[in-house]
Amino acid sequence: DNDILCVLGTKYAHTPAQIGLRWAIQKGISVIPKSVNPDRIASNANIFDFNIEDEDMAIMDTLNEDLHTSHVPDDLKDMLQSKGYFLIFSLFVNY
Repeated sequence: DNDILCVLGTKYAHTPAQIGLRWAIQKGISVIPKSVNPDRIASNANIFDFNIEDEDMAIMDTLNEDLHTSHVPDDLKDMLQSKGYFLIFSLFVNY
């Protein structure tokens, strides 16, 4: 887990995963979390009872490390980024 997400999880009394999902929702990004564990599925859905403060959103915005788990060809990545898309959680989104 990322230390910042853990600290924010404590602050907002939610898991680091819930903090990451809530960040995306507040950015207007649709998320589809994957899990087969019923408890985790329920936890992932429990992100609408709080808002992350603007200052904390700004901190989270700095966490991008351009890491991904699938190959994105450099020319495709460059083209998408030139059109305003950003790589977030292994998906390109435009916000």
